Amino acid sequence: MDPLFLKYIQHPLFRDITRKKIGEKVGVFRSMFFNKPAGGGVPLGWHQDGRNWNLSIPEEITVYTALDAQTRENGCLTVIPYSHKECPIHTVRKEGEIQKYAPEEKRVYMEMNKGEVILLKIKLLHSSLVNTTDRPRRAFSIAFIDGDTYCTISGERYPQVLPEYHPVEKQRS
Repeated sequence: MDPLFLKYIQHPLFRDITRKKIGEKVGVFRSMFFNKPAGGGVPLGWHQDGRNWNLSIPEEITVYTALDAQTRENGCLTVIPYSHKECPIHTVRKEGEIQKYAPEEKRVYMEMNKGEVILLKIKLLHSSLVNTTDRPRRAFSIAFIDGDTYCTISGERYPQVLPEYHPVEKQRS
């Protein structure tokens, strides 16, 4: 793994968040670079992550970091708030399903400044459009999982890249 990205994955803030939401043993299922080049890229249809991941423990937290400004024009992430609680895991392709699960009035366009971070749940319904600007739209995403998670098909375990946690005790004065 690239040392720069590993250092970022091990950021103390991410370690604190994942330990509170997942537990002491935290693994990484995937880390991914998104690139929507200027004047193009491909649209990402409405979907939920995790459908074909075959994780023994399907819960995870995705940390999504904007490497460039994210706007509607350059294809920012679009989400349906609370859909992780309401929608079964699948890809929403049919027009009737889109209207049911992702109607325009529920969509939130996650416009972000460079360097901003959002947290996503595995079942959150999301999509993005093409980049119509003359600037790239890039992001880095990390899917943190319970450290005991394995692939239900291969039995493969995922890397635990967070250092062992030792809380610092406050010194008495």
